[in-house]
Amino acid sequence: MDQIESIRRIWKANEDFWKQKLLPCILEPLEHKGGLDTNGLWEHVLAIGFGRSVKTFESIQHLCDPSLARRLWDDAFVLTRSHYETFITLEWIAREPETRSSLFYDEYSLKMAHFLDQLGTERDDIRPERREAILRERDEVLDRHKEVAGHCNYCPHFRIESNL
Repeated sequence: MDQIESIRRIWKANEDFWKQKLLPCILEPLEHKGGLDTNGLWEHVLAIGFGRSVKTFESIQHLCDPSLARRLWDDAFVLTRSHYETFITLEWIAREPETRSSLFYDEYSLKMAHFLDQLGTERDDIRPERREAILRERDEVLDRHKEVAGHCNYCPHFRIESNL
């Protein structure tokens, strides 16, 4: 039996599992308990990471389907690495949720401002109030960390230092 055939047999044996959507299995019981708690920054970051993770996992399942005419396993391997890195990041944040959630979100705010700067001011597909909110968040991050020396890849004037 060749490799492709063995993968098809494993796939067929687990067909119900592979076609199952994880999101309803996890989120429906949470709705009965009042939903996800995203009041704290750590909880907010965790919910975002979980949402991203579920979508990535479903994409991996789809790309690995041996019944597809075109094999897309190499793309699935790339997504698997991304999925793994999401969990590593969340595990790192979970060790010091207060401090590291703030660092993670601050970096996100800087990235958003950087992308906004790259788009330029002539673009009208971003509402002016959203543009102002992004720039305000960037300024707040810079004020909070102005004592830190160095720079990051996203903003040449700033770098959030952490103990990795």
